Amino acid sequence: MTHVDHAHLVDLARGNAASREDADALRHIARCAPCRQELDGITRVVAAASGVGASDLPVGPPPRVWQRIERELFETAEPAPVSVADHSDALPAGAPKGHPAVRCLLLAALGGILLARWLRRAWR
Repeated sequence: MTHVDHAHLVDLARGNAASREDADALRHIARCAPCRQELDGITRVVAAASGVGASDLPVGPPPRVWQRIERELFETAEPAPVSVADHSDALPAGAPKGHPAVRCLLLAALGGILLARWLRRAWR
């Protein structure tokens, strides 16, 4: 039995059903529990994502948070084998300089922001 392709299920969940191929897929979904469950799950994700607004997107912490993290890391951490200052040209302008863990936290926060923005655009 040939199941409905995942991309086609996403189109159906987003309400983009208008062709004969869509009618065939909907008939298959009515008879196929795995495809029906996948469509239900995708439909829930689409509904949740469509309700996301700008106020739901993550924002970066204020500079005082980075300063405190940096201060605490320097108080308790061993010296880094390679100085961050040696590679400060690789950091974006305005990025906190210091312990490598600070850079990791910054990159993780930036990755979360970019993922949220991408998801928001992808579900429009």
